[in-house]
Amino acid sequence: MHDELSSASDSTSKVYNSKSLWKEDEKYITKIKEVYAKNADDNYIRNTYGIISWDHAMTMNTFGENYLIVPVIKGNKVTNILEVFREKNKAFFHFSNRDMESNEFFEKIIFTDRSRLLAEPVQYIDNTTTRTSTKVLQCRTLILTVGYVEGANGVQTPIEQRKTVCKFVDGPENTSDCLGIVDPFTGECDGGGGGSDGGGYYYPTEEEQEDIKEVCAKIKNAFTNEKFKEKYRELNKPEVFAMDHEKGFYERFPPVGSNLPSGFPVVDGAPCRSGMDLPANQDGIGGLMHIHNDFDCEGNAPIKAPSPKDVKTLLNTFIKQARIYTGSYTNAYSIIVTSQGSYMLRYNSEVWPGTIDADKLKGWDSWYKDSYERLIDTNSLTQENIEKVFAQFLKEKVNIDGLQVYKVSETSSEKIDYDSNNKITTRTECPQ
Repeated sequence: MHDELSSASDSTSKVYNSKSLWKEDEKYITKIKEVYAKNADDNYIRNTYGIISWDHAMTMNTFGENYLIVPVIKGNKVTNILEVFREKNKAFFHFSNRDMESNEFFEKIIFTDRSRLLAEPVQYIDNTTTRTSTKVLQCRTLILTVGYVEGANGVQTPIEQRKTVCKFVDGPENTSDCLGIVDPFTGECDGGGGGSDGGGYYYPTEEEQEDIKEVCAKIKNAFTNEKFKEKYRELNKPEVFAMDHEKGFYERFPPVGSNLPSGFPVVDGAPCRSGMDLPANQDGIGGLMHIHNDFDCEGNAPIKAPSPKDVKTLLNTFIKQARIYTGSYTNAYSIIVTSQGSYMLRYNSEVWPGTIDADKLKGWDSWYKDSYERLIDTNSLTQENIEKVFAQFLKEKVNIDGLQVYKVSETSSEKIDYDSNNKITTRTECPQ
C-alpha cells in the first residue's frame, strides 16, 4: 500500500489512474496535479501533511473543472484532506486535519478490498446558506458494503455503512495553503501562492491552452523552414555573441499571390553600438532574429532579453506587414538570440493594438532600466531573474492582450508568464 500511494502522489508524474468508485472530472484532477507539480515542494508537503493519494481524488459529481477533494495519508491513516477550488485561472489549495468524517470515509475507500466494496452515489445541490457569500453545498450519500452475513434460507445480507459527505464549494475566498516552505522570519510562502491574500496558483484555462497551442504550432513550423533554421544557427554561435555589434536577419514576406519563398537578408549594427536599423523600405518585413551580445565595447553585459524597442518594432512594424502580406497579425515575430537562450515575441490577436509612440516608449525604457539596475545593485542579475523581470514588464507595463514571450530553441519552446498576485514567473512547455 505504501508503494502504491507513493506512486500515486509522485508530483513529477502526469499519470493519473482513478481509484474512485464513481465517475470523476479526470481532466481537472490531471491539470491540478500538474499545477501541484510546478509549485509544490513535495518533501515539505510529505513531512508536513503526508502523502497525497491523487488516484483517490474525487470531484463530488462536478465536471466544470472547479472542485476536488483528495485524501492525504501519513502512517497508514488518512490524517488530512486536501481540497482544491478553481476560480477562472487560479487554483486554491486548502489542507485540513479537522474533517474526521471525510478521513473515515476515505480510509474505508482506500484500505478496504475493492472486491468487497460497493457504492451507490446520491447527489444534490442546496444553495441555501446563512453565510454572507454565495456557496454551493455538494453532498454525496455513499453506501459502503463490507462483507455479508448469511441469514435464513441462505440469504446473503450485506453489512452496510452509510456515509454522507458534504462540502461547501467556494471560489477565491478560500486562502491557499503554501505548497512550499514558509519563511520563518516573514511568514511568507516561498514559491508563490498561499498567504492571507488568497492569491492562488496559476491554472491554465481551456482558452489559454488553445491559445498556447496555436502559437506553439507556429514556432514549431518556423523551425521546419530550412532557411529560417540556417539563419538562426548562424547567429547562435559563441563567436557571434563575442562581436562588438549586433547582427541579425529580417524576414521579408513575398508579394501576395506570388507563391515565392521569404527572403532573409542580413542586417548589421554599427560597431560599439547597441541596436540595428531596418532598411528604409520595410514593405513585407514581418519578422526579425538578432543577437544581444555578451559584452559591449566598454565591457558591460547587455541584458539578454528583448528590449522595449524590440517590443515597439514588433507592434509598429512587423505585425502590420504580416497582416498585409499574410492576412494575419499572428504571423509576425521577433527573436532575440543570446548566449543564455533565445526569446521569441509573438502577438496572438487579430485586434490592432494601436501605435506605440515616443512617449510610451520612453516610459517603457524608464521602467525597464530601473528594474534591471535594481537586479545589478542587489547582485541578482541571474538569467532566471532577467526572464522574470521581462515577463513582468510585458504583463504590468506593456499590458497588451495577445503579446507573448516564448523561450525557444530548435527543438523546444515554453511560454513565460508573470503572475502578478504571487510575484513569480509561470512556464508552459509547448507540446512536442
